[in-house]
Amino acid sequence: MKNGRKSNTSSTPPSQDIGRSNKKNLREKSSRKNGGQEGHEGATLQMKEKPDEVVEHIPHFCKQCGEALVMDESTLVSRKQEVVLPPIVPQYIVLVHKVSV
Repeated sequence: MKNGRKSNTSSTPPSQDIGRSNKKNLREKSSRKNGGQEGHEGATLQMKEKPDEVVEHIPHFCKQCGEALVMDESTLVSRKQEVVLPPIVPQYIVLVHKVSV
């Protein structure tokens, strides 16, 4: 407790409670190395063959030296794909219970 406060009765984080050790890890040590294991086949989200929209980024000047760039001699440096989800719109449903008499 710090200043007579406990984490369950104030905004003090539980890590500040006296008597609680943050240093002891409760997980048992594994024989495996960190990261992906040998022989595990990874799964990467592949780029879509025909995207819905293509946005070209064409800079007008060099970020390094500030010199104007001529677009006649352009080279593709990189591509990336973004997955854009539509906004979630709540639906309001009224449930009416009727009882026949």
